[in-house]
Amino acid sequence: MLSKQQKAVEHLKEGRFEPALKIFNELIKSDKQNADLFSYRGTVFLNMKRKREALSDFDRAVELDSGYSYRYASRAFAKDALGDLAGAIADYEKAVELDPEDAIAHNNLGLLLEKQGNMPKAKQHFKTADDFASHFLGSENGEKHPKPNSDINLQPTKLKPDPKKLTGNLLWKQTLTIFSSRKEFNQFVSFIFRALK
Repeated sequence: MLSKQQKAVEHLKEGRFEPALKIFNELIKSDKQNADLFSYRGTVFLNMKRKREALSDFDRAVELDSGYSYRYASRAFAKDALGDLAGAIADYEKAVELDPEDAIAHNNLGLLLEKQGNMPKAKQHFKTADDFASHFLGSENGEKHPKPNSDINLQPTKLKPDPKKLTGNLLWKQTLTIFSSRKEFNQFVSFIFRALK
């Protein structure tokens, strides 16, 4: 049987935002120190186009778990959706400072720097994202993609990787295996950004 949190995450994944929000509200009432709950609820709010409430929850998640890069990347996403380009860039910079191998954060930071008109820095972050992606995806000259590591068990309802079980940032590595090129990855990221604006 699923726990309340697992049930709420399932609702979120399936696009049933109202029931997910109701459960996350209940859970937060009884556990106001759980950064994951605020992060999940922030994601629900973003999907419901309630951007300010999303930002408030991501602020709280950062406050509770300031050493985890994903907290800053999530908040950066919300800040960009609200038009705070400088704040979003600062948060992505903090995310890559905390996890220098996070290709997604590097790519997203590059996209925002490009939007800001800072092409030299944007290109640096795109190159870093490309370098990490090519390391795990192989080159475009026909090398095969590596097989997923079978000893890693990412539970489908747990969005935050367990740092005791994962080395590096395997979540982004697995995400990158979905795409065969950076162009596809950029199209996906752009789609997500447009959907939330």
